Amino acid sequence: MNIFTQTFALFVMFVIGWAARAFGILDRPSTKRLSVFLMSICMPLLAVSAFEENVESGSVGLMGTVIVIAIIVHLVPTVLVFFLFRGKRPADAASLRFASVLPSCGVAAIPLLKSVFPDLGVFYAACFMLFSVVYMWSVGAFMLSFGKGKSFLSCLAELLNPCVIGALVGLILFLLRVRLPGFILVPVSFVGYMAIPLAMIVLGSMLREVPLKNVFLNADVYISSFIKLLALPLLVLLGCMIFGISRWTAILCVLLAALPATTLTPALAERYGAGKATGIACAALSAVLSVFTLPIVMSIANLAFK
Repeated sequence: MNIFTQTFALFVMFVIGWAARAFGILDRPSTKRLSVFLMSICMPLLAVSAFEENVESGSVGLMGTVIVIAIIVHLVPTVLVFFLFRGKRPADAASLRFASVLPSCGVAAIPLLKSVFPDLGVFYAACFMLFSVVYMWSVGAFMLSFGKGKSFLSCLAELLNPCVIGALVGLILFLLRVRLPGFILVPVSFVGYMAIPLAMIVLGSMLREVPLKNVFLNADVYISSFIKLLALPLLVLLGCMIFGISRWTAILCVLLAALPATTLTPALAERYGAGKATGIACAALSAVLSVFTLPIVMSIANLAFK
């Protein structure tokens, strides 16, 4: 399947969540419980499953390459957004900056990378997820709680959570080349991969809590999406061309840089006292726009490295 097919499939799941909330199948309490289930159960198991899929074919060298790319993809926008959204309400500015930086490291990354790199795409996503979840629950947590008297060191305690623990367990199993027995791996994979549709359904349901004009007529939300979906990947592409990066590495860099904002933005914004409504708007608009921006950006990257 191509990039457009994958992104559109995610969009359809998002619409299903919105419709389920509109017709009363989901409500605010059930959506919140699903969000907790997603972060506490599905996402950790998805990380374990992703590493286990390539426990024999993946290599430490490839992991190092992907993690270096992940560092660049996270640090560059972190620096850029530091100077943006200064005049906004602190809680909303925190969500805008967070959504401009943190990508959908599992939900979007796994199907998209698998479509572009059929053999090792899931392994690349697992390595990217490893760094991204650590960054999300440390630097990201600090960004969302900025201005509330919480130090960065105190935010490091947030690393003791299921998402990070799941990623570390997957890493340890990979480094030790431990292949889980089928009767354990099969349910772990099934529940882990539930994270992909569930995250989009939860986000779609949350969208019902925000007036659509706050999503589609909010200039700040568009600026956040522009940074995440266009400015960053095109800047990364330019860097790859300047430094003569190989085609394979450049395509991987650009794809990881072009991922939409993490679907966990609203849940984490609520957890740390940032603007949840703004977080919903950013994640929703980013998901919608990525249906169009990802194919365009990847086409440009393929032409540049033809």
